[in-house]
Amino acid sequence: MTLRCLSLNGLMHGNGFPTESLVRGLAHDPAFVGVDAGSTDGGPHFLGSGENMHSSRRAVKGVYRVLLTHCLAADVPLLVGSAATAGADTHVEWTVDLVAELAREEGLDFDLGVVWSEQSTDAVRDAIDAGRVTPLDESPELDAATVESSERVVAMAGPEVFVEALDRGADVVVAGRCSDVAIYKAVPLREGYHEGLATHLAKTIECGALIAEPRGGDCILGTLTDESFTVTPTNPEKRTDPLTVASHLLYETADPTRFVEPRGVLDTSAASYDAVDDRTVRVSGSRFTRAENYTVKLEGARWVGHRGVAAAGIRDPTAIRQLDDLLATARTKTERKAERLDVDAFSLDVRVYGRDGVMGEREPTPDPGHEVGLFVEAVGPDAETVDDLLEEFTYTLFVSDFPGRQTTAGNAAFPTSPAHAPVSPAYEFSIWHRLEVDDPLDPFRVEVRPVEGSG
Repeated sequence: MTLRCLSLNGLMHGNGFPTESLVRGLAHDPAFVGVDAGSTDGGPHFLGSGENMHSSRRAVKGVYRVLLTHCLAADVPLLVGSAATAGADTHVEWTVDLVAELAREEGLDFDLGVVWSEQSTDAVRDAIDAGRVTPLDESPELDAATVESSERVVAMAGPEVFVEALDRGADVVVAGRCSDVAIYKAVPLREGYHEGLATHLAKTIECGALIAEPRGGDCILGTLTDESFTVTPTNPEKRTDPLTVASHLLYETADPTRFVEPRGVLDTSAASYDAVDDRTVRVSGSRFTRAENYTVKLEGARWVGHRGVAAAGIRDPTAIRQLDDLLATARTKTERKAERLDVDAFSLDVRVYGRDGVMGEREPTPDPGHEVGLFVEAVGPDAETVDDLLEEFTYTLFVSDFPGRQTTAGNAAFPTSPAHAPVSPAYEFSIWHRLEVDDPLDPFRVEVRPVEGSG
């Protein structure tokens, strides 16, 4: 048996891919085209706010237009996972509306599968009461108060939701939050392929041509057999080798030889990576162990306040040598202003780029250069309060005295006017837990509806 599948770079940014790469991939008659449209990489904002995509609707619509017209013309199913970044109901609705609009504009008729991943407060509370929810990583035990304070909660679906939609006749599937791997594993699972190889292939191509060089959004063709799989970029200007393919297992994994999915664990410790030619790599030896209990990840986000930011640069060597004292003075003045304003709770975070802005306390070489950049973030109960607090911090930073100072002001240079600006409401992840289920479809709602664009 041989199964081919085509993976595109993620749509979360609306950056798209070369249309020629899609056309070349479709010429190989793949069993499906897969797109991962979401992630938690951008933080909790999109889940908490319900906002859709990092990119504009116009940019995303242009990408979907190419996808829909080419995949439907080739009679190849299109599977989209984690719709519009966070995969909550509002993101699925946004994507479905976009797809329906394109169908009308292009005169397309097809059956659309829709997977809903958002969880009700009652359902999560019932699962807690039944002892089916356990923490992931360092999360605390989940309680009802945390669930109720969360703006939205989604469950991360496995491949079964795509199988269900395809079995009901879907030509295009738009799914809410799901595992990246689920998008690309569903059809191989449906067709009875070796689960270790199918899972490893899915993990390898989840981000399209991220495994190819030169880097950049593009398409990857995966070919699966009973003994191995191969991956090849459809853009002739790109190449892969065993290192670029094997190293992808370092991406978003704590252990490159052990990858946990809802159905079980992928073991790549005995996998072999062999170059077929300068553009194609063959992988074999992957193993999969089924889990005793099927679990899905729960993600929730809650509002914590309003956010404002400021940026500044410091080049005075005397100020840089005393930077921590300078920042402490600005922080103290800001805290006093908060007291005068009767602000009970706020946060102020300062990152010093050029010293330890990226790694913080884990930075092994925290010696600053001849200049440093400051990024200041404040979160408070409302936008006006945040503006007041940032004004105090930036002004104090600008004029504070320190030993050896030779100016009356100008400790820091601010690249914008005003020096600080509101950004958006701020959210934090509130739920990062595991839910045990009896049936992989239980937490999700799957429907298939006709889309008639030519009528």
